[in-house]
Amino acid sequence: MATYFNKRKTIEAPEPPGAWPIIGHLLQLKSPQPYFRTLAAMADKHGSALTIRFGVHRTLLISSWESAKECFTTNDRALVGRPRSISSNHLSYDYALMASAPYGPYWRQVRQWVVHDLLSNRRFESLKHVQYAEIDNCVKDLYGLWVKNNQSQIKVEMNRLFRDLTLNIVLKIVMGKRYFNVVNVENEEENQRIQSIMIDFLKSLGVAVASDVLPSFLSWIDWDGKQRAMKRIAMEMDMLAKTWLQEHRQKRLAGKADSDDQQDFIDIMLSILEEDSQLYGHDHDSIVKATALVLIFAASEASALSLSWALCLLLNHKKVLAKAVDELDLCVGKSMEDCNLSGFSVPKERRVLVNVWKIHRDPRVWSNPLEFQPERILTTHVDIDVRGKSFELIPFGSGRRSCPGISFALQIMLMTLARLLHGFNLQTPSDQPVDMTEATGITLSKKNSLEVHISPRLPSHLYE
Repeated sequence: MATYFNKRKTIEAPEPPGAWPIIGHLLQLKSPQPYFRTLAAMADKHGSALTIRFGVHRTLLISSWESAKECFTTNDRALVGRPRSISSNHLSYDYALMASAPYGPYWRQVRQWVVHDLLSNRRFESLKHVQYAEIDNCVKDLYGLWVKNNQSQIKVEMNRLFRDLTLNIVLKIVMGKRYFNVVNVENEEENQRIQSIMIDFLKSLGVAVASDVLPSFLSWIDWDGKQRAMKRIAMEMDMLAKTWLQEHRQKRLAGKADSDDQQDFIDIMLSILEEDSQLYGHDHDSIVKATALVLIFAASEASALSLSWALCLLLNHKKVLAKAVDELDLCVGKSMEDCNLSGFSVPKERRVLVNVWKIHRDPRVWSNPLEFQPERILTTHVDIDVRGKSFELIPFGSGRRSCPGISFALQIMLMTLARLLHGFNLQTPSDQPVDMTEATGITLSKKNSLEVHISPRLPSHLYE
């Protein structure tokens, strides 16, 4: 239990009742709804800072923007670590994966490469054509599919479209290839196999298994077979990453390397790592593969999910959708140590969980927080900054572990959504509201598919 020490007495952080030995509050968290909703309800009942037991692991749950600010500013260095997990053990190349690597010189060095050599403003501008080309191809393919079917509308599963589009963009930037046909389902057999491997790997990242919440001496127990599945997926993904690495090395040996501005991220990493054979105990192949994979999946997953939810909200709020389309027509035309937090001490090794979903719906900050009002940021909340400085809204996190690809993600999401809304009429089947049920898991994905009927709204020559 988190405690606060002063000269007179010890103040204990509240802990919800009902915790069991070994399993803690897991029975209370066992619910068909996502964890963040259950945790938000517990915070409403017991307070914005409380201790939750995820099995044997005591975790300080934070549910207010004030406490989140303490996490990412005053205590940023103390809380920058990451707990070990079974999925990280099997999928992170011995913790060479930046997202799960412990805070230290290796993590700082890799993040510096990512920020300065891939996601710098210069590199971002030089690769902008990749993003635009993929989005253009997607719009053209959608129009071509509409023409081919010779119907007033065609039905498209938008969750898949957004996933495949963002994966293609990131794959082109990181390793120079694309594997996903955004519209057509019939792909070559080899591409289908590669897609399956990548999607399985993506789903496995961050998946919690029973052993994660049990005492360490029981970590070998594979209750539900998830560990065996993770080992198989990790082996398949590693073989694919090895192929990418070999192709890049062969191209370099043949003297066919691209110019600096046209190099993909694997080319850049190989150039950086030419001199030494190891870096802080990790071999170079593991570093390149792990960093490439974390960039591919972190960038594509977050952007695709954000696009899906944004479109869901727009389809369920037709006045806002019409206003967005009108604005586009107007603008575009027809073309790791002890710390104190929230008044409680957080001992070293204590886990801290910030419930961002709860913070983003705080009625003290947002009037009618459950209503879709995107104009808030342009009217009543103009001082809110989404890049980690305003803790009332932190979609990309904040502090040392904040997302390094903020500009990249915003560019992809804004351009994709703008092109889609400007180019097509969008309607749900039978004009029914979109089902907004969330899936369980580490990311906030939709539980059900997002099928949308689309038809062109511009002259045909604008899709050529």
